[in-house]
Amino acid sequence: MKLHYIKNSIENIKLPIVPSEFHIKSGKNSNSVTLLGFGEISDSGTPTLRTWSISSIFPKTKYKTCTGSIKSNPYDYVQLVEKLKRDNIVCQYIITKTNIDMRCTIEEFEYWENDGSGDVYYTMTFKEHKEIKLSTLGNTNMTSSVFYMNSDYTLDTTKENKLVVRQGDNIVKIAKQYLGDSSKYEDILAKNGLSNPDDVKPGMVLLL
Repeated sequence: MKLHYIKNSIENIKLPIVPSEFHIKSGKNSNSVTLLGFGEISDSGTPTLRTWSISSIFPKTKYKTCTGSIKSNPYDYVQLVEKLKRDNIVCQYIITKTNIDMRCTIEEFEYWENDGSGDVYYTMTFKEHKEIKLSTLGNTNMTSSVFYMNSDYTLDTTKENKLVVRQGDNIVKIAKQYLGDSSKYEDILAKNGLSNPDDVKPGMVLLL
């Protein structure tokens, strides 16, 4: 049996009845532009946050299919899930016997009764949660900073921002990810005294 856990800072939940199925959706954002004299180039895209949904029951009484002890009132589960969603508590969603172990938040929660048993039927939708991690190089007191980023961010316009080009990056991808507009690749080239997108190489430091 694959057990489902929603671990969190308030009270860990082991789903009392295992969902019959789960669906995980993943994708990416990608754009392409046509460079004059060069042709079409893609920014390769960046992964979007994964989402998934489950449906099951918070039982009124303990059935043989329950994964263990249950709360005496199914609405105790409802109250806890509502709090996790309302307060944007980051959870750890784990499904045993799989590689699913993801930080997430509860985005949607729908529940209802329909057969007079007192059981609470529900559907929950989760969204992957990622922290922004920033690594700086050099003296942090300087007015400029060289950085690596692994998530979306906003440039500090009061500083001279520099980026270290990584393997797999291209100028269009950099413009989309760090300036929010892939068409601004020409601005980056001009700012760095470059004219050919192929001149952007891994390890190069670019002014943004």
